[in-house]
Amino acid sequence: MVFSMNIQGIDVIYAPPTAEEFVALRAAAGMRERKVASAEKGISNSLFWITLRSNGKLIGMGRVVGDGGTVVQITDIAVDPEEQGKGYGTFIFDRIQQYILAEIPDDAFVCLFAETKIAPFYRAKGFEFSQEKWPGMYWPCLDRIKINAQKIKE
Repeated sequence: MVFSMNIQGIDVIYAPPTAEEFVALRAAAGMRERKVASAEKGISNSLFWITLRSNGKLIGMGRVVGDGGTVVQITDIAVDPEEQGKGYGTFIFDRIQQYILAEIPDDAFVCLFAETKIAPFYRAKGFEFSQEKWPGMYWPCLDRIKINAQKIKE
């Protein structure tokens, strides 16, 4: 569903950016690099999107991924550095939270990963560090790349 509105000269659009825009905004915001091909696949498999545009230019985004029932993850909240400090990140997060409250079952596990410097923002929104309740783990992409390279050699 594509739904848009205009708030103070900013277009709020409930639809994804292009893969190229996604990759570029992540890079501009200092987030880990993603390939366009990976972005294309991920974008189409998202549960919810919100994008902010100023004169057509993507200046902010955020999304929800997961199965929609038992687990969801808030991810890819990014705001163009030239637009930071104007409340756009909070606006994006608040819309994501509204979506989760309205559409995701109450017993679903809702998670996110964030850099340490932004953790106070999420704690103020009610999130807790996982090690306080459950140990969190991840499988680094570079390890998977090495494993795949090894399999190809065999």
